[in-house]
Amino acid sequence: MFPHLIVQALLSVAAAIQFGNKVTPEFRKVKPELSGSGQEDLNMYNVQVNTSFDMLLQPSVAYLVLGLNTSHRPAWSTKSDDILVYVPPQGCPGCPDDAMSPKTARVWEPHGWWCAQRHYMVGLQQLLENFPEADYYFLSDADTMIFSGRLRAMLAILEYGILSASEDLYMGHGFGGEPGIPKFIMSGGGVLVRGRTLRRLSNTGQLQECAKRHLTGDWCWHHLDWVMAECLLEIEVEPSGHPGFQQFVNVCPECCNEKTISCHPVADRATLHTIEKARGRPLLSKSNPRLKQEDFKVELETILEQQLRLEQNTTVVLNETWAGYCENYDWFSSFHSKCC
Repeated sequence: MFPHLIVQALLSVAAAIQFGNKVTPEFRKVKPELSGSGQEDLNMYNVQVNTSFDMLLQPSVAYLVLGLNTSHRPAWSTKSDDILVYVPPQGCPGCPDDAMSPKTARVWEPHGWWCAQRHYMVGLQQLLENFPEADYYFLSDADTMIFSGRLRAMLAILEYGILSASEDLYMGHGFGGEPGIPKFIMSGGGVLVRGRTLRRLSNTGQLQECAKRHLTGDWCWHHLDWVMAECLLEIEVEPSGHPGFQQFVNVCPECCNEKTISCHPVADRATLHTIEKARGRPLLSKSNPRLKQEDFKVELETILEQQLRLEQNTTVVLNETWAGYCENYDWFSSFHSKCC
């Protein structure tokens, strides 16, 4: 792992990318060479300093947005973002008779909803085909709000300060309380997968096999985020929980805070555009986590506006502790992604 001074320099670079500032000097990543003593010293790392901002090695990210209309890019995105808005088919075969339904499966949902679930792994393959060399992939729903500046800062810290070159990553708002289902990341709150991880899943043929099992096999009655976890377990990749990803801000609006990467659900595109304007209303005080429906939209909109304004300053500490996953994550707190 990089020593403190190197990480802070990289954080400065990440913040500049995040907030659109010009940076000089530039730090380029070179594989560190540690001495036998293990002394944490700047000279023990081969880090080149350049003066060209254009050459900066910012980790790349491609997004999959599970949507209903391919003509709508997310309101949080920019024209340069690599985004696949994936609209799954609404038709699919019925499940085989021997496919077991987990206790908490939403069996009452209409056939079209289940078909969207069962085609998700096909969408992942399409994401890889469209953006085959991305360093990271971010998976979300159409009603997920992503603070892309914070995400880019996180990716820089993960890539240059935390993860080794051969390390996998599958991270987000985790849950481990579904009977008969392994720990998984809830997709609405956002799922961060390292590029090498998703490519390895595909290159081994496991992604295609998982797609078959989900569409017409024993996983037919499994939700898409369950299948994602089950499929990655086939290549021995387990989920990592992180409080920067929040699935249920409709239950816990204050969970969407100054260190959050993504919040879900945000009601609709019109709300997202309203939020983007960041009109400047003050952040409401914390209230009962379970808001009345008529109060929810106003409070959540105000909270998200505040977060967008916070993203324009550099006062929030974004460091290795923030970017890294929890060693003691609360896998049974479904409404609030948090470390113990």
